[in-house]
Amino acid sequence: MISIFEYTDYRKFLLDYQEEQKKSNPAFSHRYFAQKAGFSSSGLFSNIITGRRNLTHSLIKSFSKAMKLHKKEGDYFEAMVLFNQAKSLEDKNLYYQRMLQLLPVKTEVINRERHEFYSHWWYSAIRELLYFDPFKDDYVSLAKKLDPPIRPDQAKKAIVTLESLGIIKKDSNGFYRQTSQMLTTGKDFVHSLQVANFQSETISLSLRSLEQHQKDCRNISTLTLTVSPESLQQINKEIESVQNRILKIVESDESVNSVYQINFQIFPLTKPDGDEL
Repeated sequence: MISIFEYTDYRKFLLDYQEEQKKSNPAFSHRYFAQKAGFSSSGLFSNIITGRRNLTHSLIKSFSKAMKLHKKEGDYFEAMVLFNQAKSLEDKNLYYQRMLQLLPVKTEVINRERHEFYSHWWYSAIRELLYFDPFKDDYVSLAKKLDPPIRPDQAKKAIVTLESLGIIKKDSNGFYRQTSQMLTTGKDFVHSLQVANFQSETISLSLRSLEQHQKDCRNISTLTLTVSPESLQQINKEIESVQNRILKIVESDESVNSVYQINFQIFPLTKPDGDEL
Protein backbone atom coordinates (compact mmCIF):
# COMPACT_ATOMS: atom_id res chain seq x y z
CA MET A 1 0.00 0.00 0.00
CA ILE A 2 1.41 3.38 -1.01
CA SER A 3 2.18 5.97 1.67
CA ILE A 4 1.30 9.57 0.92
CA PHE A 5 4.24 10.69 3.07
CA GLU A 6 6.67 9.36 0.44
CA TYR A 7 5.43 11.93 -2.10
CA THR A 8 6.11 15.59 -2.74
CA ASP A 9 4.16 15.74 -6.03
CA TYR A 10 0.44 15.30 -5.51
CA ARG A 11 -0.24 14.49 -9.16
CA LYS A 12 2.26 11.63 -9.01
CA PHE A 13 0.56 10.45 -5.81
CA LEU A 14 -2.86 10.52 -7.49
CA LEU A 15 -1.50 8.60 -10.47
CA ASP A 16 -0.04 5.88 -8.25
CA TYR A 17 -3.20 5.84 -6.14
CA GLN A 18 -5.21 5.26 -9.31
CA GLU A 19 -3.01 2.36 -10.40
CA GLU A 20 -3.18 0.76 -6.96
CA GLN A 21 -6.97 1.07 -6.86
CA LYS A 22 -7.36 -0.49 -10.31
CA LYS A 23 -5.40 -3.53 -9.15
CA SER A 24 -7.30 -3.98 -5.88
CA ASN A 25 -10.78 -2.86 -6.93
CA PRO A 26 -12.12 -3.91 -10.38
CA ALA A 27 -14.96 -1.42 -10.00
CA PHE A 28 -12.63 1.56 -9.74
CA SER A 29 -12.94 4.16 -12.50
CA HIS A 30 -12.88 7.92 -12.77
CA ARG A 31 -16.68 7.92 -12.67
CA TYR A 32 -16.61 5.74 -9.55
CA PHE A 33 -14.14 8.15 -7.90
CA ALA A 34 -16.24 11.17 -8.88
CA GLN A 35 -19.26 9.64 -7.18
CA LYS A 36 -17.24 8.98 -4.01
CA ALA A 37 -15.86 12.53 -4.06
CA GLY A 38 -19.24 14.13 -4.73
CA PHE A 39 -18.64 15.84 -8.08
CA SER A 40 -20.24 15.13 -11.43
CA SER A 41 -17.36 15.31 -13.93
CA SER A 42 -15.75 11.91 -14.54
CA GLY A 43 -12.98 13.61 -16.52
CA LEU A 44 -11.84 15.80 -13.65
CA PHE A 45 -9.53 13.18 -12.13
CA SER A 46 -7.69 12.77 -15.43
CA ASN A 47 -7.45 16.53 -15.92
CA ILE A 48 -5.93 16.92 -12.46
CA ILE A 49 -3.30 14.19 -13.03
CA THR A 50 -2.25 15.58 -16.40
CA GLY A 51 -2.01 19.14 -15.08
CA ARG A 52 -4.84 20.58 -17.16
CA ARG A 53 -6.65 21.49 -13.95
CA ASN A 54 -5.58 22.43 -10.43
CA LEU A 55 -7.22 21.35 -7.21
CA THR A 56 -9.26 24.01 -5.43
CA HIS A 57 -9.62 24.06 -1.63
CA SER A 58 -13.06 22.42 -1.85
CA LEU A 59 -11.77 19.74 -4.22
CA ILE A 60 -8.85 18.99 -1.91
CA LYS A 61 -11.36 18.07 0.80
CA SER A 62 -13.44 16.04 -1.65
CA PHE A 63 -10.42 14.09 -2.90
CA SER A 64 -9.23 13.40 0.65
CA LYS A 65 -12.67 12.08 1.59
CA ALA A 66 -12.91 9.86 -1.50
CA MET A 67 -9.43 8.40 -0.85
CA LYS A 68 -10.35 7.83 2.82
CA LEU A 69 -7.30 9.69 4.07
CA HIS A 70 -6.89 9.96 7.82
CA LYS A 71 -6.60 13.42 9.44
CA LYS A 72 -2.80 13.65 9.25
CA GLU A 73 -2.75 12.19 5.73
CA GLY A 74 -5.44 14.67 4.64
CA ASP A 75 -3.51 17.57 6.12
CA TYR A 76 -0.36 16.41 4.33
CA PHE A 77 -2.26 16.05 1.05
CA GLU A 78 -3.61 19.60 1.40
CA ALA A 79 -0.15 21.01 2.18
CA MET A 80 1.37 19.09 -0.76
CA VAL A 81 -1.25 20.43 -3.18
CA LEU A 82 -0.74 24.01 -1.98
CA PHE A 83 3.04 23.54 -2.17
CA ASN A 84 2.87 22.25 -5.75
CA GLN A 85 0.50 25.00 -6.87
CA ALA A 86 2.17 27.91 -5.02
CA LYS A 87 3.57 30.68 -7.19
CA SER A 88 5.93 32.58 -4.89
CA LEU A 89 9.08 31.28 -3.20
CA GLU A 90 7.70 32.47 0.14
CA ASP A 91 4.51 30.40 -0.24
CA LYS A 92 6.42 27.35 -1.46
CA ASN A 93 8.59 27.44 1.66
CA LEU A 94 5.55 27.96 3.89
CA TYR A 95 3.70 24.89 2.59
CA TYR A 96 6.82 22.74 2.40
CA GLN A 97 7.53 23.49 6.07
CA ARG A 98 3.96 22.39 6.81
CA MET A 99 4.61 19.13 4.94
CA LEU A 100 7.79 18.55 6.96
CA GLN A 101 5.91 19.00 10.22
CA LEU A 102 3.47 16.26 9.22
CA LEU A 103 6.07 13.67 8.17
CA PRO A 104 6.93 10.64 10.31
CA VAL A 105 9.73 11.61 12.72
CA LYS A 106 12.73 9.92 11.01
CA THR A 107 11.77 11.10 7.52
CA GLU A 108 10.95 14.57 8.84
CA VAL A 109 14.41 14.98 10.39
CA ILE A 110 16.25 13.96 7.21
CA ASN A 111 14.15 16.17 4.95
CA ARG A 112 14.26 19.14 7.33
CA GLU A 113 18.06 18.96 7.49
CA ARG A 114 18.34 18.85 3.70
CA HIS A 115 15.97 21.80 3.43
CA GLU A 116 17.96 23.68 6.07
CA PHE A 117 21.20 23.09 4.16
CA TYR A 118 19.90 24.79 1.01
CA SER A 119 18.08 27.59 2.85
CA HIS A 120 21.20 29.26 4.28
CA TRP A 121 24.36 30.13 2.35
CA TRP A 122 26.71 29.45 5.28
CA TYR A 123 26.10 25.68 5.30
CA SER A 124 27.90 25.16 1.99
CA ALA A 125 30.44 27.87 2.89
CA ILE A 126 31.38 26.09 6.13
CA ARG A 127 31.66 22.77 4.32
CA GLU A 128 34.09 24.31 1.84
CA LEU A 129 35.99 26.08 4.63
CA LEU A 130 36.63 22.74 6.36
CA TYR A 131 38.45 21.55 3.24
CA PHE A 132 41.51 23.63 4.17
CA ASP A 133 40.74 24.81 7.71
CA PRO A 134 39.61 21.91 9.96
CA PHE A 135 37.39 22.93 12.88
CA LYS A 136 37.16 21.53 16.40
CA ASP A 137 34.98 23.34 18.93
CA ASP A 138 35.46 27.14 18.73
CA TYR A 139 32.10 28.21 17.27
CA VAL A 140 32.78 31.91 17.96
CA SER A 141 35.91 31.78 15.79
CA LEU A 142 34.16 29.74 13.09
CA ALA A 143 31.27 32.22 12.91
CA LYS A 144 33.68 35.16 12.54
CA LYS A 145 35.59 33.51 9.69
CA LEU A 146 32.60 33.84 7.38
CA ASP A 147 31.90 37.02 5.42
CA PRO A 148 29.41 38.25 6.43
CA PRO A 149 29.93 36.75 9.89
CA ILE A 150 27.15 34.64 11.41
CA ARG A 151 26.21 33.96 15.03
CA PRO A 152 28.00 31.20 17.00
CA ASP A 153 24.70 29.35 17.50
CA GLN A 154 24.16 29.37 13.71
CA ALA A 155 27.65 27.98 13.22
CA LYS A 156 27.00 25.23 15.77
CA LYS A 157 23.69 24.28 14.16
CA ALA A 158 25.40 24.13 10.77
CA ILE A 159 28.08 21.75 12.07
CA VAL A 160 25.45 19.49 13.64
CA THR A 161 23.41 19.45 10.42
CA LEU A 162 26.40 18.88 8.14
CA GLU A 163 27.57 15.98 10.31
CA SER A 164 24.09 14.45 10.40
CA LEU A 165 23.89 14.65 6.60
CA GLY A 166 27.24 12.85 6.35
CA ILE A 167 29.08 15.57 4.43
CA ILE A 168 31.51 16.32 7.27
CA LYS A 169 32.89 14.09 10.04
CA LYS A 170 35.37 14.14 12.93
CA ASP A 171 38.85 12.78 12.39
CA SER A 172 40.86 10.87 15.01
CA ASN A 173 41.99 14.15 16.60
CA GLY A 174 38.45 15.50 16.96
CA PHE A 175 38.62 17.96 14.05
CA TYR A 176 35.74 18.21 11.59
CA ARG A 177 36.69 17.68 7.96
CA GLN A 178 34.90 17.28 4.63
CA THR A 179 33.86 13.84 3.51
CA SER A 180 33.73 12.76 -0.12
CA GLN A 181 29.94 12.54 0.08
CA MET A 182 28.01 15.15 -1.85
CA LEU A 183 24.45 16.32 -1.21
CA THR A 184 22.23 16.30 -4.30
CA THR A 185 18.80 17.89 -4.60
CA GLY A 186 17.06 15.43 -6.92
CA LYS A 187 14.58 16.38 -9.63
CA ASP A 188 11.15 17.24 -8.26
CA PHE A 189 9.20 20.08 -6.66
CA VAL A 190 11.47 19.99 -3.60
CA HIS A 191 14.55 20.14 -5.85
CA SER A 192 13.21 23.33 -7.47
CA LEU A 193 12.52 24.87 -4.08
CA GLN A 194 15.94 23.99 -2.68
CA VAL A 195 17.74 25.40 -5.71
CA ALA A 196 15.64 28.58 -5.63
CA ASN A 197 16.32 29.08 -1.91
CA PHE A 198 20.07 28.69 -2.33
CA GLN A 199 20.21 30.91 -5.41
CA SER A 200 18.20 33.61 -3.66
CA GLU A 201 20.61 33.52 -0.72
CA THR A 202 23.73 33.81 -2.88
CA ILE A 203 22.27 36.53 -5.10
CA SER A 204 21.67 38.57 -1.95
CA LEU A 205 25.33 38.04 -1.00
CA SER A 206 26.45 39.43 -4.35
CA LEU A 207 24.53 42.66 -3.70
CA ARG A 208 26.31 43.01 -0.34
CA SER A 209 29.67 42.36 -1.99
CA LEU A 210 29.23 45.43 -4.21
CA GLU A 211 29.38 47.62 -1.09
CA GLN A 212 31.63 45.61 1.23
CA HIS A 213 34.45 44.20 -0.93
CA GLN A 214 37.19 45.96 -2.84
CA LYS A 215 37.34 45.40 -6.59
CA ASP A 216 40.62 43.52 -6.35
CA CYS A 217 38.90 40.64 -4.50
CA ARG A 218 35.66 40.48 -6.45
CA ASN A 219 34.57 40.49 -10.08
CA ILE A 220 31.02 41.60 -10.80
CA SER A 221 30.23 42.48 -14.39
CA THR A 222 27.05 42.85 -16.43
CA LEU A 223 25.96 42.76 -20.05
CA THR A 224 22.64 43.81 -21.60
CA LEU A 225 22.23 42.06 -24.94
CA THR A 226 19.80 41.21 -27.71
CA VAL A 227 19.58 37.45 -28.31
CA SER A 228 17.69 34.90 -30.34
CA PRO A 229 16.58 31.49 -29.05
CA GLU A 230 19.51 29.97 -30.92
CA SER A 231 22.11 32.31 -29.44
CA LEU A 232 20.59 31.87 -25.96
CA GLN A 233 21.08 28.13 -26.25
CA GLN A 234 24.69 28.68 -27.33
CA ILE A 235 25.30 31.14 -24.46
CA ASN A 236 24.00 28.60 -21.94
CA LYS A 237 26.38 25.99 -23.34
CA GLU A 238 29.27 28.47 -23.01
CA ILE A 239 28.33 29.15 -19.37
CA GLU A 240 28.31 25.41 -18.67
CA SER A 241 31.70 25.07 -20.34
CA VAL A 242 33.13 27.93 -18.25
CA GLN A 243 31.77 26.32 -15.08
CA ASN A 244 33.54 23.06 -15.92
CA ARG A 245 36.83 24.85 -16.63
CA ILE A 246 36.61 26.72 -13.32
CA LEU A 247 36.03 23.44 -11.48
CA LYS A 248 39.16 21.98 -13.08
CA ILE A 249 41.18 25.02 -11.97
CA VAL A 250 40.16 24.70 -8.32
CA GLU A 251 40.54 20.90 -8.33
CA SER A 252 44.24 21.30 -9.12
CA ASP A 253 44.79 24.17 -6.66
CA GLU A 254 46.96 22.96 -3.74
CA SER A 255 47.25 26.27 -1.86
CA VAL A 256 43.66 27.37 -1.24
CA ASN A 257 43.07 29.80 1.65
CA SER A 258 39.55 31.19 1.15
CA VAL A 259 36.02 30.34 0.01
CA TYR A 260 34.43 32.22 -2.89
CA GLN A 261 30.92 32.22 -4.37
CA ILE A 262 30.53 32.33 -8.16
CA ASN A 263 27.08 33.04 -9.61
CA PHE A 264 26.03 32.86 -13.24
CA GLN A 265 22.87 34.69 -14.23
CA ILE A 266 21.10 35.25 -17.53
CA PHE A 267 17.45 36.28 -17.67
CA PRO A 268 15.04 38.16 -19.98
CA LEU A 269 14.30 41.87 -19.69
CA THR A 270 11.55 41.81 -22.34
CA LYS A 271 8.77 39.44 -23.29
CA PRO A 272 9.12 37.37 -26.49
CA ASP A 273 7.39 38.59 -29.65
CA GLY A 274 3.73 37.64 -29.61
CA ASP A 275 3.33 37.88 -25.82
CA GLU A 276 1.08 40.64 -24.56
CA LEU A 277 2.72 43.25 -22.38
